[in-house]
Amino acid sequence: MLHYSAERKSLEDGRETGVGIIMVDEKSVGYNVSAGNLVLNEKIESLKMKCEKINSMSRDELKTYYQKQLRSNRPEDSKGAGVGLIDIARKSDGPLSFNISPIDDKHSFFTLSAYFTKEN
Repeated sequence: MLHYSAERKSLEDGRETGVGIIMVDEKSVGYNVSAGNLVLNEKIESLKMKCEKINSMSRDELKTYYQKQLRSNRPEDSKGAGVGLIDIARKSDGPLSFNISPIDDKHSFFTLSAYFTKEN
């Protein structure tokens, strides 16, 4: 998600990273993990479509899609392998939940949540 962040920060070693927030809410049988960050409005529709596509897939389809993305050529402006959201969906115990809150004419706040069952 930090690759989508419109807010950037320079690290001590000169690299730049996205800025965001992470929250972990412990439940009796699992954890709800949420992450959020500021996103440029021009990227919101693409991000929303990715989440909806991922949520429409079965476990087997997610596995195949993940492997396909790893093997595919990435766009030049891509900062990762394009599998972060897919990986979260594969490891979570339910669909991804996301929310988009408009901030101004250029930015929205994107929140993604996933539930993970505790192992006994």
